[in-house]
Amino acid sequence: MQQHIYLHKKLYMIFTALLAYILSLLPLHLSSFYLTIGLIPIVILGLNFGVKASLIASLTWGILTLLTGQAEILTPTQAFLEYIVAFTCGGLGGLYNFRKHPHSFTTVFNSLVIATTARYFWHFVAGVIFWRQFMPAHFNPYIYSLLTNGGSCLLTILIDGFILWFLFKQQFSLLK
Repeated sequence: MQQHIYLHKKLYMIFTALLAYILSLLPLHLSSFYLTIGLIPIVILGLNFGVKASLIASLTWGILTLLTGQAEILTPTQAFLEYIVAFTCGGLGGLYNFRKHPHSFTTVFNSLVIATTARYFWHFVAGVIFWRQFMPAHFNPYIYSLLTNGGSCLLTILIDGFILWFLFKQQFSLLK
């Protein structure tokens, strides 16, 4: 029985990483802002199975993005920071899960906020260090990275939060 549960969890993590990757292929950016709906399945996984599962699935998503040529790579260090570290940190939303917190939308939303903020923090850092050469000449790189990555973070929290709220209100079985 224990092996069956372990296999189910592994399959769920693989499916989640693939779904997150597929969702990330949708062209959802507004000007300089990127909407990351791939975090939705990662958050749902973390809510149900905890942080270890969501970290592994997020890391797998980042690796898939690198291996399939979908990553925007400037240097190996930037690729590591944005596609290994940042993506993996998106799994930190699993710290706030249904095992430790009540089955409420507050738990779902807190998990999303942790996942999104943790991920975009590293994109902010990469923006300051690596992407400054592409910024407008008169902009402070900290301000520009904060505006673009902070805006993307807020947009992702708002849109993903609405989608998760809708799924929660519809009593989506994975959010029960």
